Amino acid sequence: MKTNKYLLDQIKHLEGRILTIDVEDYILTAIDKNDAIKDCIELDSITKENSGHYSLFSKKLSSKKMKKKFKKKRIDTIIVNNISLKPMINTFVRDSVYIAKTNVYIYGSEKESPSNILIKRYKRYNTKIEKITENGYILKIDTTNAKNNWFKDLGYTILDNWQEFIDMLASYLTN
Repeated sequence: MKTNKYLLDQIKHLEGRILTIDVEDYILTAIDKNDAIKDCIELDSITKENSGHYSLFSKKLSSKKMKKKFKKKRIDTIIVNNISLKPMINTFVRDSVYIAKTNVYIYGSEKESPSNILIKRYKRYNTKIEKITENGYILKIDTTNAKNNWFKDLGYTILDNWQEFIDMLASYLTN
């Protein structure tokens, strides 16, 4: 319960443009109550398939087109539910560092926590990470000093895919 209160307290102090991905209703009502928020872009989910696209009716966005749609450092804050991150964790870290000016909030229950993977991948980009755990968890990632370039992103993508391949191969051989 304390993580929800912390997130709602942080939302009261936000300003500018906010991108929310698959968040609950109580968070959206807190965003509506804040007058300092200029624009709130709500996405129900992000699809990984090529046919998914951003539209006002389906509110789906292809993870490959996320950078193109929101441009560099155009969104002040991103708030994401952990459940929607799992299918596209490899591309979300790269894209969120590219898009967000100030903070990225990732919240969820402790059972579904890929937080070790997220912390490891966000630290590559020189970000400050604060983890709040009490009846769930919230990762507050400060991306103000984060730097990225396409060559670094390509290297990290290859490294992550290679590591996932080795893990799958090891689990296959042990079974």
